[in-house]
Amino acid sequence: MRRLPALIDLPVQSSWWGYYEVSPDHNALVGEAAEASRFLYATGFSGHGFQQSPAVGEYVAELIAGHPPTLDLSPFSLDRFARGETRPETFVV
Repeated sequence: MRRLPALIDLPVQSSWWGYYEVSPDHNALVGEAAEASRFLYATGFSGHGFQQSPAVGEYVAELIAGHPPTLDLSPFSLDRFARGETRPETFVV
């Protein structure tokens, strides 16, 4: 309120709208593309991004630095669809 006094008088909103980005199995996509050199991706979280961001951020940072990842997030790689290894999320809202 001190930095932006105009916010003081704004009404409270009763709704929220945003994109719900999902993959075919409703799980995130995290990894490095096989065909585009050094193309790293971390997307498709829709609702879980804030919760999963610390682990995913560490994983992507390790990929960028060229270190072996501490966590195995391979189940979230884009390649899972080509291999037929999808694990559909059971609690889709």
